[in-house]
Amino acid sequence: MSAFANILAGGVFHAAVLFLVAAGLQLVFGVQKIVNLACGSFYALGAYFGITFITYAIKLGISPWLIFPGLIVSGILLGVIGPPVERLLRSVYSRDESFQLLLTFALVLIFQDVFKFFWGANPRSLDSAYLIYGTVRA
Repeated sequence: MSAFANILAGGVFHAAVLFLVAAGLQLVFGVQKIVNLACGSFYALGAYFGITFITYAIKLGISPWLIFPGLIVSGILLGVIGPPVERLLRSVYSRDESFQLLLTFALVLIFQDVFKFFWGANPRSLDSAYLIYGTVRA
């Protein structure tokens, strides 16, 4: 019974993620008439920035209290990438949606190659990063 509950919870989680992606794409297209498939790539880039910062912070022995502000700085660094991409996308806003679709899909492919170049093709995780804050025993 436990395996069924795990499979059911996993399925519901993945369905919720797909719903959020679809709702986000619909909202952006419905309000701004922009087809942008690269939104998830920015999310992934922010996650990679955060994982990289936490990995280096743990290796250097930085205080756990400085990790959260460091993650905010990682997010701000991600914001530096937005304006050049926006400048690129403005060239196709007045054109047909198919141009926007092709350009943003090209951005997805470019981001995937950047991820593989800097972080490799293997998945990253921080399974025990929460342990730097200690544990509470009841």
